[in-house]
Amino acid sequence: LWRVFGTHVPIILDWYHLKKKVNGLMSMMGLLKKIKEIHIKFILSLLWEGYLQECLLYIEKEIHPYKSREKHREHLIKYLEKHEEEIINYKKRQAVGKTIGSGRAENSVNLVIGKRQKKKACAWTPSGSKALAVLKTLELNDDWTKYWATQRAA
Repeated sequence: LWRVFGTHVPIILDWYHLKKKVNGLMSMMGLLKKIKEIHIKFILSLLWEGYLQECLLYIEKEIHPYKSREKHREHLIKYLEKHEEEIINYKKRQAVGKTIGSGRAENSVNLVIGKRQKKKACAWTPSGSKALAVLKTLELNDDWTKYWATQRAA
């Protein structure tokens, strides 16, 4: 991203995927459903406000590493530590009207690339894929005619 934009670009782990990962790893721990739900609710409440260190401390102290869940508990801790820089105060971000999910970006990728390039029996070289993405973006932004007019003039 530094090469593309020439500056530091913060990367944010979107709330949907963070929640999904926490739920998935907690579900593998073999906890009773009610206890698991209590832990998940508390962990997500901490993460919602960006309290990662408090969350890690809670997981280490409150979710006991019995043999059957030790591996999944460690995966959860490692996942959260790995994404420490990307976990933000989602509550505050949402309150000021900023997005906390990647839905817009994923939808844009699907519009520009997915519908055309992900069909069965389609194979694309990296340069062909990029060229098609540029052309589709021009079309979606209503810049098609303007772009080709400047190409003819050059």
